[in-house]
Amino acid sequence: MVKFILYLGFNFCKTLNDIIIIGLTVFIRKKISFLISKKHIFNIFFDKIIKKNRFVNCSIVSF
Repeated sequence: MVKFILYLGFNFCKTLNDIIIIGLTVFIRKKISFLISKKHIFNIFFDKIIKKNRFVNCSIVSF
């Protein structure tokens, strides 16, 4: 009887652990993909600013 309860408890903890790990993995993956998409937008924005500045700098130099 005690062994059975311990077995159930152990399995419950194991499943709970698996659920937590899976949940965390999914959460982290979503966070990372969200950050990458934000970073991507930021990079495009940043590229435009740099290109504009480069263009301005070039025109100043050629002037």
